[in-house]
Amino acid sequence: WMNGMVPYVDFADSKGPLLWLIYGLGYLISPRDYIGVYWITCLWYSFIYYYTYKTADIFLKNRLKSVLCAVLMTVAFFNPLFHVETRAEDFCLLFVALSLYRTCLLLYSDKVTDQMINRTFLLIGVSFSCLFLIKFNIAAIQSILLITSCYYLYRSKQSFIKPLVNYMFGVLLVLVPFLFYFIVEGNLGAF
Repeated sequence: WMNGMVPYVDFADSKGPLLWLIYGLGYLISPRDYIGVYWITCLWYSFIYYYTYKTADIFLKNRLKSVLCAVLMTVAFFNPLFHVETRAEDFCLLFVALSLYRTCLLLYSDKVTDQMINRTFLLIGVSFSCLFLIKFNIAAIQSILLITSCYYLYRSKQSFIKPLVNYMFGVLLVLVPFLFYFIVEGNLGAF
């Protein structure tokens, strides 16, 4: 893609274009090897660990225990039984961790504000689109967090309108640039 090839016309795979873009950025950092992808993965996992820490802190309410919990997640993230290389799932994990954190924050926070609800739905929408553009089946699984958040609105007798508008805005915020590119390149049908 970085050399001018058109996705789904000149090359194709079952993975989505956001993953190709991430790998393309890694290529721009280091075009002869995977060092660029390595550094992007390191940065990516920094955010994954951050959201893992934030999620643990919701329940543990103790910084040291939450940091320990996040560090212990290394066993799950890099278990040699199922993690032998960097894969699409590694890049999906950030968006799953972010969505899970925001959903837990919504469900278990002592004081839920309209701003918190709207931000949660916006970020779940952004995460859904990113997951869809990396590996669509993980986006489908992540949808349970949207359903859970909507159930929270129903149980607390809050309006669905503004949160769902924020969700759709988050979805479109990520999808529209890719759709625009695909329309310009004439490969939307192939996508």
